[in-house]
Parts: sequence; structure tokens; C-alpha cells
Amino acid sequence: MSCLFDEIKINERVHELKNRPPFNPDKFEPVFTVSQLFETGVRATLYFVIRNGEPMFYDSKQERIF
Repeated sequence: MSCLFDEIKINERVHELKNRPPFNPDKFEPVFTVSQLFETGVRATLYFVIRNGEPMFYDSKQERIF
């Protein structure tokens, strides 16, 4: 199984999240998610909004599927 997303960029974004102050999207702001299931059985999900044409990640989740 190949990765649909750039794993290096995903890891960079996760590290960015850890260093940013937390924020919540506005009440009526569209919220997006992207998920990837890795061969190790871990599914990573990133939650983000688009502000000023740039994705702003506000949460992430990792869970073991199998």
C-alpha cells in the first residue's frame, strides 16, 4: 500500500501543531479533515480550516486500527 499523502509533510504539520497555540474554528467556518491509513495499522487524521488561502491545522488524531 502506498501513501496518498507526503508523509514528511504530514509529520512536519503534526510538529507545527504541537508548537502552535491552540485555536478553535469559527462557528460557521468550514472544517476539513484528511486521513491516511499507514501500513503499520495507524490512521492519522488532521483537522484544518482554510484561512487566507492557507490551511491552518487545529487538531490531529492518531489511532491504531489493527
